Amino acid sequence: MEFKYWLLAVGVVVAMSYVSVEGAPGTDCTGDEALCNANETCNNNKCACKPAFKNMSSECVAKGYNDNCTTPDDCKSGPLGTNGTCTAGKCACMTGYSMYMSMCSKGYDDSCTANTDCQSGNLGDKGLCKNTTNKCGCMTGYSWTASMCKSDNGAAGLTISITLMLGALLSKKIF
Repeated sequence: MEFKYWLLAVGVVVAMSYVSVEGAPGTDCTGDEALCNANETCNNNKCACKPAFKNMSSECVAKGYNDNCTTPDDCKSGPLGTNGTCTAGKCACMTGYSMYMSMCSKGYDDSCTANTDCQSGNLGDKGLCKNTTNKCGCMTGYSWTASMCKSDNGAAGLTISITLMLGALLSKKIF
């Protein structure tokens, strides 16, 4: 590519990087709130994110864990969902819920009333509500290990598999 065309291409890219995104937070909306995008409102003649949203790369996205907030509703529109709340000015999970993969769900040792309360988050389909304690735990045959319910016979199964594999390899005289 000739130098003059390369220089022209660079100039175009630089110019495009300064182009304002219509409706983005900060855009002039004097007299017409319709100029603002979804999740925005016209505040002091400028588009601004609604309280439950934050400005991220010129786009209003739902608030998540540890984002600033003023009311519990500020934290319910995003990944925390209906189990999100505002605690000490920060979005967090409601009491009785734990953070897992940016969502608030029941976790190990959280309070519960039914098995379905415990079958999301890091407990997954191996979670259950223990009747004696009303706390989430792992179903019989599984233990809480490394933040998840893991099979109690996982190591035994692995040992058997390795033994069978080695036996098969030795019978073929590979070693």
